[in-house]
Amino acid sequence: MLIALLAALAVEAAVSQVTLYSDRARVVRTADLPVDGTARAELPLLPESVDTSSIRLEARGVALQKLDIAHVEPDEFPLGEARTLLGQLEKIDDQLALLADQQSELAQHLAAIRTIAPQVKDQPLRPLPKLTPRGWAEALGFAQDEEQAVKARLRETAQKADDLMRERQPLAQKAVLIGGAARRSGWRVTATLQGQGTAHLILTYLAAQARWAPGYDLQLLPDQKTVKVSFSGAASQETGEDWEQAAMTLSTAIPATVRALPELYTWKIGEQERFIPTPFRADRRPPPRPPPPLPRSPPPRLQSESSALRQQLLSRAQQSQPAGAKKESESGDEAAAEGPEESLEAAPRAALAAPPTMAPMMKSMPSPSPQHSRGQPMVAASAGAARPLSLGAEVGLAPPPSWRPPPLPPDSPAALAGGFDLEFSSLRRETVKSGKGARRVLLFTETWPVTTERLIYPALSPDVYLVARLKNPSQRTLPGGQAALSVGADPSGTATLMLVAPGQELTLPLGLDPAVRSFRNIAQEKRETGLFTKDDVTRYAVTIEVANPYAVPIPLRIVDQLPLQGDKNLEVEVISAEGAEREEGTGKLTWRLTAPASGKVKLGFVYQLKSPRGFRVHQ
Repeated sequence: MLIALLAALAVEAAVSQVTLYSDRARVVRTADLPVDGTARAELPLLPESVDTSSIRLEARGVALQKLDIAHVEPDEFPLGEARTLLGQLEKIDDQLALLADQQSELAQHLAAIRTIAPQVKDQPLRPLPKLTPRGWAEALGFAQDEEQAVKARLRETAQKADDLMRERQPLAQKAVLIGGAARRSGWRVTATLQGQGTAHLILTYLAAQARWAPGYDLQLLPDQKTVKVSFSGAASQETGEDWEQAAMTLSTAIPATVRALPELYTWKIGEQERFIPTPFRADRRPPPRPPPPLPRSPPPRLQSESSALRQQLLSRAQQSQPAGAKKESESGDEAAAEGPEESLEAAPRAALAAPPTMAPMMKSMPSPSPQHSRGQPMVAASAGAARPLSLGAEVGLAPPPSWRPPPLPPDSPAALAGGFDLEFSSLRRETVKSGKGARRVLLFTETWPVTTERLIYPALSPDVYLVARLKNPSQRTLPGGQAALSVGADPSGTATLMLVAPGQELTLPLGLDPAVRSFRNIAQEKRETGLFTKDDVTRYAVTIEVANPYAVPIPLRIVDQLPLQGDKNLEVEVISAEGAEREEGTGKLTWRLTAPASGKVKLGFVYQLKSPRGFRVHQ
């Protein structure tokens, strides 16, 4: 009963780590809280996009007795956050009032210093006294030093007042949002802690409406014969919460895809004609359905308390500015609103069922095992645990039988990774705002050795393509994605990369080289053969020339093609193809050679086509 009466202390648990998947994110919030005996900690309001079945809380240094999760309606009032906010405003206002008093005293002191001046009494019966200027310098110097010191203290107090007003502005606007009508719904997580010392809380949950897309920047450095590879991910989210300065990890894994393993049963064979033994798979029985949820009814006492606290909050936020402080323009961040406290002791875990779209998420996430930290046991509580955890309880790891994994878009990281579960950590902490578009997260930058050559398809185009051939020298497996290409400082286009495994070779197009031109010529010779049945024999001599205008040799790769026999009445015979690599089954011919500086290369191949007289050849 005493524990139920304890007021929950609002805990500022900042987002410390985010693991971003193709369609959701795993968010980790951390906070430190001093505990002396029994305490109730109210964590920040979680948005509606959170899957409540994935919520986990670890308490290191103290014992976690109970974890309550309640849905907060938009019209409910966040008592814990309002208490904390009201205390912060009162503390700043007290400091501003103290600075105002100090400024008033300093102003009076400065006015008194400025009144210091030599005075001579008017005595008409006596002669005027003689003035000695020897002490004037010391008197004037003392007055000037005191005046400068008081002015410096005035400037210092004014600067402190300005800083406090800037700190007060977002708190006041947050108080107006909480006390007014602009409040949002979500999930409130409240933990009951027991112990002595500092509790390190780790809150973990899954949130929908988050994604990332891989991208590459490939810059060819011709002088160094290397290519600079920068791999990044465009991260975006509409979860309803901002991730401020969080350690980002981008993953191609697919959460919640655990399936039941096949199980062998007793196999008995009886007598039956035409028996064909066929093993079959029988899945385990589905877990029992949870009981229906019970209605929740918040305690009536909280309504009056919230109304009084709301009036205090609005009065504190809208009160006049303390005297002597500089007024700043109103600006600040919007704050999340919460609702009244309520315990889940009267509502079972089924009352906290996840929304239909998020229900299958992380059904297979196991509860963390108990550990020890600072001499106290660490307990990991799952979502909706209204009682202390007990050992030996059954935990279902498989999703419901009717659940099917969501289809993946072809451009998602999971699809582009080709089934590999890859993880990439950001080089620095990143901030990703909710609903503010994609933010590019740099993952790594490496320099790979590269070999450039001119690729020519003379049968298709006279253009010469500059390509780079490189091999992945790292131990990373990289997913596919769009790549922005550049040669030096000049952009040369884009390319689509497929999955790149360690040691795999790939070719990147870097644009056209207009200085190098190719020429292709075909000489045709036709004749007849045969005594009784006449056949047409056509001889084709293909000649290819490439001119190199550069003062240095350049490597070339020239690709052409031989026709293949597609009809039994046709015969194709290769007469010569000197220096070419022939690919069986496709007729592809490849020459790899080097064009001399300011010179030409000439090559060719000869083949003949034999067909019956009058036979029409087509392709």
